[in-house]
Amino acid sequence: MVIGTLYDPLIIAFVWGVWASASGRRSLRIASSLLFAYGLLGVAWPFASLHQREVLAAGGGTLADTGHLVLSMVTVVLMFAAMAFGAAAFGLQFHL
Repeated sequence: MVIGTLYDPLIIAFVWGVWASASGRRSLRIASSLLFAYGLLGVAWPFASLHQREVLAAGGGTLADTGHLVLSMVTVVLMFAAMAFGAAAFGLQFHL
């Protein structure tokens, strides 16, 4: 939990740096907006803890388990989209 509370403000600071260095590049602005949404989602993670497999197998799942799966999916989509827009900003040489 401690590392998680430090991680989100650092992501937001990184977003500010990407936005400031975008210098008019639309793809970098989109990437920083996606990263900002990613950073904001970090606030919801403590409320979406996943139960252990034994608890789930015994039918002890809760809404937090479903929230964990949804947050995981949204987080990965935001990360991949931010990487794609960031890579698009720097062209083929960056891809290689």
